[in-house]
Amino acid sequence: MNAWTTRELQVLNETLELRATIPRPDGGMHGPVILWHGVVGDDVFVRSARGARAAWFCCAVAAGVGVLDVDGATSTVRFEVAPADAVPAALDEVLHRRYDMFAPSPVAALTSSHAKDATLLVTPLRSADLNELLRWQRDERVDGSR
Repeated sequence: MNAWTTRELQVLNETLELRATIPRPDGGMHGPVILWHGVVGDDVFVRSARGARAAWFCCAVAAGVGVLDVDGATSTVRFEVAPADAVPAALDEVLHRRYDMFAPSPVAALTSSHAKDATLLVTPLRSADLNELLRWQRDERVDGSR
């Protein structure tokens, strides 16, 4: 798995909103959707304030990939559901520190138990990883198991 570079993490820490474009099951694209995120250590997390039924979240889980726009620079990323025991407790603190300035209700939604169940770990996909993932997705569709 590829990790974010120190510079990428710095830029992500300095950026308040990410814009994500995510493949839909019908072949179209969902988004761009604005995502609030938190960086904890070397990991980047996003949450769905509307929980696991939000359209963008469902598309991200199904596709496993998307494109993030970070202040005009795009990166292809992998989205993975983060099991509750793998999400650092510090994520809530990071989200409060970053976004409480806007209003308490959006951050309360992002730190609710409903949203915690809809947390994604976001990792960069480099060219070789992307090619392998696309090959896997194609093979899964061909044999019908997806």
